[in-house]
Amino acid sequence: MTWAEASTPSLRRALVALCITEITSWGVLHYAFPVLLVHLASATGWPSSLAMAAFSSGLVVAALAGCRSVGCWTGMVHAGS
Repeated sequence: MTWAEASTPSLRRALVALCITEITSWGVLHYAFPVLLVHLASATGWPSSLAMAAFSSGLVVAALAGCRSVGCWTGMVHAGS
């Protein structure tokens, strides 16, 4: 597929929709957790700092796992080209 073929209006609309969806979902994830932190801490008995540390650690682990898996996949796909 060439750049001219990929830049059709329908694909641009799909890209804009995907971008808006991603921004909204990450915003909901990151802003909802601090709002629910008080309820989570009281329900589990954990201190708020421990719950926030667990959330942050989960984000770091997800980022590392994603980078390693995507990096490996990209290396395999583009190694032959």
